[in-house]
Amino acid sequence: MNITNLFGSGFSTSWKSPFSSSSGASESVKELSPLALAVQRADKRIQTEVDANTAQLSSFGKLKSAVSDVQIAAKALTDLSGNDSGAAVKTALGNLVSAFNATSGIAKATAALPGATDASQSAHRVARDLHHAVSDDSQISNAFKEIGVKFHADSLQVDVKKLDAALMADPDRVRAVLAEVGQQIHTTTSAELDASGNLGGSLNSLSQLAKVLESQQSALQSAAQAT
Repeated sequence: MNITNLFGSGFSTSWKSPFSSSSGASESVKELSPLALAVQRADKRIQTEVDANTAQLSSFGKLKSAVSDVQIAAKALTDLSGNDSGAAVKTALGNLVSAFNATSGIAKATAALPGATDASQSAHRVARDLHHAVSDDSQISNAFKEIGVKFHADSLQVDVKKLDAALMADPDRVRAVLAEVGQQIHTTTSAELDASGNLGGSLNSLSQLAKVLESQQSALQSAAQAT
């Protein structure tokens, strides 16, 4: 909605009434001008909030999809068996690394968007929780490093030569480490995707805010038309 279109230029202080050239009519229009300007300012303020809220909702939708991809990739690691080849193990790990790193980037971008502070903080917590899932337990993170995977600069990095050597020396241990890491990440992503988790809660709050802003715009438009 654009309140300016409702008022046109009719409420500017330079506007001349087409119905009367009397000083009384002119003064009436001038008296209404501050009201028109106030409504226009309110319209711009609400529209700015609408734009920010829409951007946050869109970004959180992408983040939710990305976290779901991490969850699926993590589950695939827990499902690895002794029948899986080294190539299959590397593919499963590669899928997790790609999904994890993409999600980390989306979470960071979402947290940086202007708009609701609670939503920004929630996106930050998503990134933080994912990072904790691969770095908090020193035993698991050390085992991860031993097979060629480390967490650095907010992302997972794979030393392919080290991973190949680990698969050659003890493939069962590699699968066991990946299954343990996969389970930890799967637990974290499940909590994030829960209706009461960071993603579910933020999406619900942003959706509610969108309805409130829409209502405010409708009320403002009605007031402008009445005026």
